[in-house]
Amino acid sequence: MIEQLEIRHLKTLDALYKFGNISSAAEYLNVSQQAISFQLKKIRVILNDRLFVRTGHGVTPTPYAKLIELHIYKVLTHLNNIPLPGSIIPSKIEKTLVKKLRTSAPNVKIIAINIESVNLTKKMH
Repeated sequence: MIEQLEIRHLKTLDALYKFGNISSAAEYLNVSQQAISFQLKKIRVILNDRLFVRTGHGVTPTPYAKLIELHIYKVLTHLNNIPLPGSIIPSKIEKTLVKKLRTSAPNVKIIAINIESVNLTKKMH
């Protein structure tokens, strides 16, 4: 049932790990406490575990929640590291590509020309 998890579920879990408190997690995510509680109920059903149990000062993770904490963190880290459009710096890409090609294929010569897609098959012959 893991495939039913959504990004917002992971963010909810992450906030609960960080703060150990539903109201602090809600404030951090800029949602209501009810929204956090609702998400937690959905996640509990999906993962078939209570995940967080109430304590005198907030919530604490169950053993299973502790087990998956690092996985949740890694997934969110990978998602946050997806490059945004416009974040690609051509000069760095060119240097990296050229450097790799010089090392791995020193006898390969690359010529870049502007080719219209309409004429692409003609140019490939």
